[in-house]
Amino acid sequence: MRLRKLLLSVISICLLLFLTFYIIHIKGVARSEKLQRLSSISKKTLNFKFAVISDPHISVFKSSKSPTNEVKMFKDSVSLLESTVKEINKIQDIKFVCVLGDLTKDAEPWNVDKVKEILDRLQVPYYVVLGNHDVSVVDSHLKNMGPSVTRSTMIWTFQGHGFSGPNRWWSLDPLPGVHLIGLDSTMIGDWGGYIDNKQLKFLEKDLQNNKSKFTIVMLHHQLLPYTKAEETGENNFNKFVLYNSKQVREVLEKFPQVAVVLSGHRHISTRYKMEKSIAYFTCASTVTYPMRYTIFEIKDWKLTYTTKDVPCDQKVWEEARKNALNTNINTWPRWSAHPNTPSGDSSLLEELEGPSFQKGFVSLTRLKDIMRLLNKRYNHIE
Repeated sequence: MRLRKLLLSVISICLLLFLTFYIIHIKGVARSEKLQRLSSISKKTLNFKFAVISDPHISVFKSSKSPTNEVKMFKDSVSLLESTVKEINKIQDIKFVCVLGDLTKDAEPWNVDKVKEILDRLQVPYYVVLGNHDVSVVDSHLKNMGPSVTRSTMIWTFQGHGFSGPNRWWSLDPLPGVHLIGLDSTMIGDWGGYIDNKQLKFLEKDLQNNKSKFTIVMLHHQLLPYTKAEETGENNFNKFVLYNSKQVREVLEKFPQVAVVLSGHRHISTRYKMEKSIAYFTCASTVTYPMRYTIFEIKDWKLTYTTKDVPCDQKVWEEARKNALNTNINTWPRWSAHPNTPSGDSSLLEELEGPSFQKGFVSLTRLKDIMRLLNKRYNHIE
């Protein structure tokens, strides 16, 4: 009997020692591995390049009834996007491309097929969000209006390019430690934008589940105004800014891993505003003067951007410039700050070209410190 009790005691002690070893060593290793993954963002992954294409407005030119060149250079839209893709393919170390919507003139099926064909020539993964010109046309008074596809058709066309299933929104990790979120800001029958409650819930939950990743958010409509007209609503310029932009920004501001927000829609050369340590970019269109795309590089906790001209014939460039100037203060891209005078023309061109914004950088050192704090916060997770 005593021998049996002694044997049971020895077994109990061995089990206790084993459990102690498991808790201290095995779980310690697991925790260490998790912390290594969390801290890898500050050591490895923040050295990469990506490109941004926005508002190509593809319009296949087939006959005299096809849309001609206006402020948007519809007739040359295909060659402009083709040139953009060729140039991006020449750049070394591009990891992925973000395409910020308004892929087509007005969601015509032939234009959907064409833009997909051209974007598929990219030699790196590309990710798409929809713009207001990628959903079914409602305005029956539009000239040259053909049949347009549904929003669902666009989503299924670009499966694997952000979209995964029927949802209009998506998220993924294009690189280890880097998180990319795509939101759909389009509305049926309105060229303004809105993020509904279902997407807001998705956004908050997704950010909550990816706290340790450097995060980029992309959508078509802006979350901040870049000119006075967008604030006052002159010429409906308020529609360039998301109707519930404040609500979306409040969600983003809760999560310090959010570093960059990318939008298109405005058709001015790339520039940004800082708000609560988030860099809000609006990016240049390939189809309106001055026809550009943007290269972003993140290195040593600094984000550098360079806006590049799309290679095209000098005549195309001159026509686009002329078409932008051949407007009045009641029609986009002009507004009252740019009257039809020599000084008004000059100020309009400056707004479109953004010479002081063609290159720039954003310091991300504060984000680096935040990520370190996040790593410490995650220290208790097993």
